Amino acid sequence: MSDHELVKVDGKFFALGGRRFPFRGVTYGTFRPRESDGARFPERDGLKRDFSAMNEAGFTVVRTYTEPTTDLLDVAGDWGLHVLAGVFWPDWRYLLGTSRRQAAGIRRDARREVGLAARRLAGDPRILALCLGNEIPADVIRWHGAGEVGRLVAHLADVVREEDPVRLVTYGNYPTAEYLASDSLDFLTFNIFLERQQDLRNYLTRLHHLAGDRPVVIGELGGPAGEGDTGERAQAEALNWQLEVALDRGVAGSCTFAWTDEWWVGDAAVEGWQFGLTRTDRSPRPALDVAAQWNDRTVADLRADWPSVSVVICAYNAEATLHECLTHTCALDYPDLEILVVDDG
Repeated sequence: MSDHELVKVDGKFFALGGRRFPFRGVTYGTFRPRESDGARFPERDGLKRDFSAMNEAGFTVVRTYTEPTTDLLDVAGDWGLHVLAGVFWPDWRYLLGTSRRQAAGIRRDARREVGLAARRLAGDPRILALCLGNEIPADVIRWHGAGEVGRLVAHLADVVREEDPVRLVTYGNYPTAEYLASDSLDFLTFNIFLERQQDLRNYLTRLHHLAGDRPVVIGELGGPAGEGDTGERAQAEALNWQLEVALDRGVAGSCTFAWTDEWWVGDAAVEGWQFGLTRTDRSPRPALDVAAQWNDRTVADLRADWPSVSVVICAYNAEATLHECLTHTCALDYPDLEILVVDDG
């Protein structure tokens, strides 16, 4: 990992150090508050165990739902992982009432939490982006107004940029609330759990239309392992086609949900979901092998034979620009490409 370079948006994808950054992600947490400082992550030894295994499986990004601790960032850096860092703030779903004073308190607390996180993490190359919340429920958005919620998310993005002008920002949305305004975000992040390949293919096409020229990231995908070998095989099969469709539809990156079955929400463990690539004891499921295989693939691996493509460059008085044009064209990674220059003088 570069000591200074930041991941940047490069068209519909990401770049690091002038080269395409392969976003291969997995979600992590939240966990039981640890004894040392109450953070919702394992202690350092647990982080080392998990992140070394992620690295071995070819992951490049770990997505957290709360602000990453210093030791998490240190261990992530040691294992070449970038962090899509969640910033938790208590949104409207946590309100006990609906008064204007309470709503103002939500906005004030959100600005404070996001500002503190952005200031602390400013300039850190281990951070890929800040994710300013995750899945505010659609009924909550409708109740308080999509405009109000969207304006706050946009304002939080501005808060980050005031502290760290080059930091990428996103928000973890999902299909039921896709109408939430997103123009202020550097890339779209959507959590998507669809059970049919064509539905996922169609929806990713729709997200590209919503994103325009920005990258699309799947913030969560995957499925439950259920009970026994049959359920684990079904999980692996579903993840296989999900990752294939994601790569085929040109998403900039995907985060498999989740690294492990160990999962705490609030003050209680979540039992029975079993979405993990690993079990609570970190023994691997077949789905981890599937993820590792796709982490090592590119678009070129989607088919054995690709059609021939001709790039035609029409040049007229192009002495000043032709060299740069040919340099970029010759750098295209395509298995059967010919370049034709038409010199019009």
